[in-house]
Amino acid sequence: MKDIYTFKFWKHKYGPELLVDIVDYAVMLPPIRRTLGKSAKEYIMDVVFEEACRRLRFTDTSVEEVSETLGFETSTYFIRSFGKRYGVTPIQYRKSNKE
Repeated sequence: MKDIYTFKFWKHKYGPELLVDIVDYAVMLPPIRRTLGKSAKEYIMDVVFEEACRRLRFTDTSVEEVSETLGFETSTYFIRSFGKRYGVTPIQYRKSNKE
């Protein structure tokens, strides 16, 4: 169910064109795992976390707002997921990578 909300957010936030591009590239291609070496969900989450990193580095947007605008249910879930992926919290990432 969470994935449906994520797609609704992306469609609303970035427009149907980006959603169609992601779906065409990540879901409609049967050999996605062979082509990218990851599932469509993993690919989409990579894109989401790359955007999170970009926002943490180049904006002063709060961690809560970053998590909300990227479609995470709670900032706690975002912080935990970010930590698992990068080994640091979003705040620690921002402090060591701020430009």
